[in-house]
Amino acid sequence: MKQIGTKNLETERLILRKITIEDAPYAYEHWCSNPSVCKYTMWDKHNSVEDTKKLYEIWEKEYDALDSTCMDKFRKTGNVNQWLMKFWQLAAGNYTVRRDSFAYCYHVKEYNYPDLCRDIPSQKHNMICINDTAETTDFEVKKQGVIDAFEKLLPEKSTFEL
Repeated sequence: MKQIGTKNLETERLILRKITIEDAPYAYEHWCSNPSVCKYTMWDKHNSVEDTKKLYEIWEKEYDALDSTCMDKFRKTGNVNQWLMKFWQLAAGNYTVRRDSFAYCYHVKEYNYPDLCRDIPSQKHNMICINDTAETTDFEVKKQGVIDAFEKLLPEKSTFEL
């Protein structure tokens, strides 16, 4: 499937489009302030609509870079990552520290690759970040192992997959 980025799509009941700062109050009310939703995201629940506006400001200013990154299943050299958000928020004085136990980052190497492939289907962590490194050997083999681990966890396609 060819990824084409965010395009406007309108039906009688739905409008899909780029997010804007004007969307922040609705997003805050319906999910950004909901702890049941946010426990599965990279952010803690927002304490005010201003928190949501600050996040959406980053998206509005850096939309092309963020949208392009979201189109890639595997990170490419020109992609941005969570550090953009973190450092943007630090520079603006809006950063909140998240507890260490929330997520786990795997820098794929020989010694932790078996743990990664075991931890995905067992859902050991709330969220994981998977990075290859200069020390990652046999990338294609390890990539397939990660795909297989996700297939074990999620054997059925979701309703939105082709």
